[in-house]
Amino acid sequence: MKKLKFGDFLITIIDVKKLFCKTIILIAILIFIIGSLSAAASSGDISVNFDGTFLKFDQNPIIVNSRTMVPLRTVFEAYGAEVSWDEGTEIITSKLDDIEIILQIDNNEMFRNGKVIHLDAAPMIEGDRTLVPVRAISESFGSEVTWDDINRIVCIRNLPESNKVMNGTIISDEYRYENYDGQYNGVSIFYKNGTDYFGMELLGISKKSGEKYAEILNGMAEDLPDVRVFCGVVPTAAEFYAPFGFRTNYLSAISHIYNSLNSNVTPINIENAMMSNADKYIYFKTDHHWTHLGSYFAYREFCSVSDNMASELDEFEKRTINNYLGSWGKVTVDTDGYNMLDSSRDIIEFYMPKVEFEGQSYSEMEMDKPTKNMQLINPAFGSYAIFLEGDNPLEYYHTNVDNGKSICIIKSLLEMLFQHGF
Repeated sequence: MKKLKFGDFLITIIDVKKLFCKTIILIAILIFIIGSLSAAASSGDISVNFDGTFLKFDQNPIIVNSRTMVPLRTVFEAYGAEVSWDEGTEIITSKLDDIEIILQIDNNEMFRNGKVIHLDAAPMIEGDRTLVPVRAISESFGSEVTWDDINRIVCIRNLPESNKVMNGTIISDEYRYENYDGQYNGVSIFYKNGTDYFGMELLGISKKSGEKYAEILNGMAEDLPDVRVFCGVVPTAAEFYAPFGFRTNYLSAISHIYNSLNSNVTPINIENAMMSNADKYIYFKTDHHWTHLGSYFAYREFCSVSDNMASELDEFEKRTINNYLGSWGKVTVDTDGYNMLDSSRDIIEFYMPKVEFEGQSYSEMEMDKPTKNMQLINPAFGSYAIFLEGDNPLEYYHTNVDNGKSICIIKSLLEMLFQHGF
């Protein structure tokens, strides 16, 4: 087994055949294909968190006989279920895979695949909308349903599919922040101990988006039969730190994505690596990124599945930038949220690779003319932009590690893969 030095990489999104890449790591947070959560409801309203996405209703949910009633079409569409309405009999029929649910207005009996289920609250018409008991519907589709009494949130979570890579991954609640302050220009701010604030963007991954993502990877692997293709999906901070009612459900989404991959794409369980190190400083509190330490644990997981040995952190030169107010500071400026985040500023800890390299950035796929010389980590930027000098469409790095390996990283998370010898 060759030792994989933590840091050395080649990153590009051009034709990898031109670069004779031997390995591709395709790692994405899915920022471009995931649906953003809407703001949680005010204290008097009821919200529904469906697998990390707050559902938007055109009529507010209500409580009848201690059961939350919601507009039927929104919840059925969230599942991707078919739904039909018979106006004459006022019968609702919904189908999802091999499950059929039949309900009727003012009837306390629901049928699931022919089996009668008693309802504490019958479907009803309120205004011009049909309302149905959300717990009964969701549990009939196999979901877990819980109630966050403090924030008045119904939490619906689909159980993860069995997947050999993700099986055994358990997301605990021990590191979650207890309190929700509010949402400021799309940034949800949570706190504990009255002074420790954490800004998070609550994001969920729909099945449709996940399947599209897997389709892209499968096509890449098919077009590049001589290239090893890896896939690692990285959760946001909310998966581990958001309060109970605001939890995301990346575990279920990632399991579905990995089950949609062909056998020539190797999945990486980064979520378990992050959960195992959630007691460490792996996500910024004032920025939407993970920390360099967080990406290090993903790097170790990649090394494990690619038959390489990861370098230890003490093999690198650790540096810090203090008093960092990240991207959420800009987003929340002129709001109360800014003041909270300003009081909980971050520290940027980064690890310098100990190899010689040359780097260039390009603005076009052909790589005919570089736009500028690049540093893998440039402390002069003083912000998260120190990594790869911010967002550039294409970067190419060549090191003095002469072992014939190369690597292409698309939507890079592993800035540190730099002295590993690819």
